[in-house]
Parts: sequence; structure tokens; C-alpha cells
Amino acid sequence: MAPRRRFMTILVVLYVLSLPIISAASYLILRHYSVQSAYERGQLYLTIIESVRHYVEKELRPTLYKELPGRFVLEGMSRSYVSGRVALEVNNSYEGFRYQTAQLINPRNPDNLADPFEAGIIQRLSKNPDAPEWRGNTKTSAGDFCVIARRGKPYSAPCLKCHGAPANAPDELVRRYGPEAGFNMPKDSVVSAAFVYIPISTHLAVAKQEVLAFIGLYTVFFGIMFIYINRRSSDLYDRIETHSRNAERVSADLAELTSTMESMVAERTLGMLSLTVADKIRNPTSIIGGTCRHVLEHDRENMPESLRSSLELIVEEAAELEKIVKDFETLVRSRKSHFVYEDINVVINKLMPMLEGEARKLDIELTFDHSEGPVYLNLEQNLFRNAMHHLVMNAIEATPEGGSVTVSTSVKDNHAEIVVKDTGHGLETVGNEKIFEPFQSTKELSYGLGLPLVKQIVSEHMGEIEAHTPPEGGAEFIIRLPLRWERAL
Repeated sequence: MAPRRRFMTILVVLYVLSLPIISAASYLILRHYSVQSAYERGQLYLTIIESVRHYVEKELRPTLYKELPGRFVLEGMSRSYVSGRVALEVNNSYEGFRYQTAQLINPRNPDNLADPFEAGIIQRLSKNPDAPEWRGNTKTSAGDFCVIARRGKPYSAPCLKCHGAPANAPDELVRRYGPEAGFNMPKDSVVSAAFVYIPISTHLAVAKQEVLAFIGLYTVFFGIMFIYINRRSSDLYDRIETHSRNAERVSADLAELTSTMESMVAERTLGMLSLTVADKIRNPTSIIGGTCRHVLEHDRENMPESLRSSLELIVEEAAELEKIVKDFETLVRSRKSHFVYEDINVVINKLMPMLEGEARKLDIELTFDHSEGPVYLNLEQNLFRNAMHHLVMNAIEATPEGGSVTVSTSVKDNHAEIVVKDTGHGLETVGNEKIFEPFQSTKELSYGLGLPLVKQIVSEHMGEIEAHTPPEGGAEFIIRLPLRWERAL
């Protein structure tokens, strides 16, 4: 196949392969931020409602009982009634938002009877006391929603005054709702949950439109470049052919990085990978734009008008694509982490049940040897949990059946020291220093980005990480984090 035709074929294949990958990655990132924003608004919404309920229970109701002995004023003494009225105002002010206290059995308001979706969530929350909240997505006839559900309080003795036997309830309640609705609730049982529905259909539609606009721009850019290269001399084809091979490698990198992004939970980690994608796009764009500018500067007077116009258009489109990449980087870098002063033993201990389950599947003993007392330091919990999860899972996967993995914490020289040690084959294959560099891995299906991300997270905590193979074998990773950050930092 002639070089010119071969290059045309490579260019078409590059476009076909890279377009769906880049489009999918862009949509996933935009969707992630839309959903995260919806959850943050939902949390604020639920916090407001819970604050109202707390105020009614702890302050308003006792005051009314004192001022109006023997009476029950529903509008001031019922947590559900007052919070429902507040939620109604919010629902009316923000289109699509919906708050509801859904109940499995005999609700006081028939509209609050849980539907099958809500009933399943309530039952899940009642069976798992360690998880007071559930969050997820659902699709209804009204569109797509992010949903947050918080478990309701069990019916204790004070609650049964209004929800127990009708004969013992305030007369105002019986007259208003009758002797059946909301009464005879089982004591100490959880049969309700507070649900908030946040619409995300509009945000997802905007994300799709932005991705479609990018696809159009990407297609125009490749089309113009195809026409230009098809008219250029063979010498220029040889020069661009070299750049095309680089672009083809970029396409493979995009596929690898996109697959890695789908496995990331921490928001900063996702942002780091997104910046890598943007950097991979910028390089070939800059090369192509620079090549075209070089040709214009040296051969402008000797080339046909149509060719000069095409080159100028390619330069403009390349500059526009570089601007898009720069704006994309700015968006990703704008996300901020939140550091909180926490006990590192508590954070790691919460991870252990899940990790122990994975270890048991491989017949590996996992132990946590924590320090005698608490070890407090500044942590971004989500990032640190992800780093520890990856480090321990690496140790588990590197340990043969019947081996062991130990996680320990201690305090040395004003630093918290976390050690992850396994009885695997050690680090000789890759090298102790190179394992923290991107794309260094001994696993067949690994992209070699996990440990570099762990190192990045440790660095953001003002700490350091090292790895070595102890004399007795296996691998040992040591993380050192300062107990106090210096003022200069």
C-alpha cells in the first residue's frame, strides 16, 4: 500500500477508534459531576428537614405543652406535619424536587404509603443498622432522579402516645385522621424513611449536548485535516505520517485511561486521570497545528489559495481544540478536597470488614495491628480510604494461598506510620523505585496507575511512601504522615 493511501487509512481508523472513547470519557466525567452536585443538594435538603424535626421535638413541642397543658396542637407539636409543610414549600419553589416520609404500613397520610421501590429501600435500611442512609439513582415517568433515603426512628414509648392505641392518643389526632390511620404501630420497629428526589434529567441532557458539540467539532477537525493532507506533497505526508503513529498510540492510551477511570471512586483520583487524558489530546493537537503553521510561514507565497485557506482553517480548529482542553483542565482542577482531623485507626478499621472478605476468598489471613491509642491527623477521608484499599488489595493479590497480610499503625518522630506487609514474592521484578512511576506493573491486566495514584494521595497529605523487600521475604509498604502540618504549608 502506498504511503499516502496507508496514511489516509490510519487517519480514518484513528478517528473511528478515538471518537467513541473520548466521547464516552467526556460524558462519564460530566455525568459524575452532575450526580455529585445533585447528591450535595439532596444532603442539604435533608439536613434542613431534619433540623426542623429536631427543633419541633426538642424546643417547640415542650414549650407548647407547657403553655397549653392538656392540648395537642398538630401544627406545632407534630414533627411530621411541620416538616412536611416546610418540604412542601421547598418542593413548590424548586421544580422537580420531592421530599416524602414513606411508610411501609398504615401511614397517617395515604399519600405517604411506600411504593415498591421505597418499600425495598426501607426494608434494607431496617435490616442494616450500621447504614442509616442509602443513595442511588432511579428513573420514573417524570425523568431521572438521584435519590437519598434516611432511615426513620423506631417507634419508642414517647412516639406511641400519638401512634399507639387510638384511645391513648390526643383527641385532635383522632378527630382529624380517624381511629385507624397512623395508629397501632409496632414498638421499637423501623417502618419509615425520609426520601428526597433530586431531578438530574436536565443536567444529563446538557451533558449529552456538550458531548455532541464536541463530536461535531472533532469530526470537522478530522475532515479538514483529511482534505488538507490529501492535497499536500509527498514530503509533507512523510512528516505527518510520523505524527499519525503518535496519535494512534494516544488512542490506545485513551482506551486504557478511560477503563481505569471507571474503577476510580475518589473524586481527586478521577480528576488526575482526566488531566492525563487532556494532556494526551493536547500533544498531537499541538504537533498538527504547529506543523500547519510552519508550512504556512515558509510556503505561503508558493501554494494555491485553496490550500492556504485549508491550512489556515486547520490552524484555527487546532487552536480551538487546545482551548477546549485547557478549559477542561481548569474544570477538573477546580474540584477541592476537604481535610478533617480524624483518628487514622478508625478510618482503617472501617475498611477492614470488606478487605477481610476479599482475603478470605483467597485463603489469606488479614490482620490489623493498630496503635495503643488514637492517632489523629489531617485526612481527606475518601482519598485516604481509596489509597489504603488499593495498597491492601495489592498485597492480598500478591500473596499466595495460605499467606498473610498485616496492616499496622504507630507513631514515630511526630509522624503516623502505616505499614502494609505481605508474605508474597517481593518487589524484585519491577524494582522498588519504579513501582511508583505510571505504567509500571507486573499484572497482565493492570495499567500500572494504582501505586502512582497512592503516592499522589500520600503527597497531598504532606507525607511520603516507600517500598522494599524485607530479608524474610514478601513486600512492605510504609506510609509516613505528619501529625501536624507546619504553618508555612
